[in-house]
Amino acid sequence: MRLSMLRKFAPDPLLGDAMMTEDQRDHPVVQAIRRRRDEGSRPGARTDGRRIALVIEGGGMRGVVSAGMAAAIEQLGLGEAFDEVHGASAGAFNGAFLIAGQASYLAALYPHGFGDPKFVSLRRAIRGRPLFDMDYVIGEVWRTQRPLRVDRILSGAIELHCTATDVDRAAIVDLTDLTTEDEIRDALRASARLPWLAGPPVPFRGRRLLDATLAEAIPIHAAQTSATDLLVLQTRPHGVHHTPLSGGVAQLTDRYLDKVNPALVELRVGQ
Repeated sequence: MRLSMLRKFAPDPLLGDAMMTEDQRDHPVVQAIRRRRDEGSRPGARTDGRRIALVIEGGGMRGVVSAGMAAAIEQLGLGEAFDEVHGASAGAFNGAFLIAGQASYLAALYPHGFGDPKFVSLRRAIRGRPLFDMDYVIGEVWRTQRPLRVDRILSGAIELHCTATDVDRAAIVDLTDLTTEDEIRDALRASARLPWLAGPPVPFRGRRLLDATLAEAIPIHAAQTSATDLLVLQTRPHGVHHTPLSGGVAQLTDRYLDKVNPALVELRVGQ
């Protein structure tokens, strides 16, 4: 298993920009990706004997960082160099738009939708409803106002993997083999369903699911089961650890999780 991790956004992340934490140009994964582009390799018709996965970290609005990185990958003509794309939470959004050939489009969309008062509403939260309305973004903005080209995901050969947290097992789950538009949108909802802040668990294929980052912010383990090589997009610089929830939010989150499944509290604290 070969793994390359890009930790900071750079205008040219694969070709080695000065903004990067380290020069990755000679890394074998980066070389394999560039070779695929240069040789015109296409998903589903590889000849190099490798299966390369793109893994995208989640992290709420930090997703705009990996959205920029995915846009750079797209603009460099490297989007079709991957066989599968794994994303957690916001990383799943970025992965879906990349497969659809809309990564640059999404990077410009973050203020539209996520910056809309219909998405975040304290008044709605006071009434006992979710503070964040992800269904509005996924089901309205990305369906009618600024459409995600789900048809391209369904017709393409690159596999989309959205990770989420299985509420009853308190474990990461890999949502893939998505065959309809509704399945793709439901998988995106599940991957980013923040506990209590964004609503109840999302039902999907007999499971109850919450935000992927409760169990694993960087979905490496799911990718390792099928890929020979991984390129990981991190939204935090190397050495910068996960920022814990503030005291009040942590207490409310843990109180909610304890009612759903007490094992989720321990899982969240361990992240």
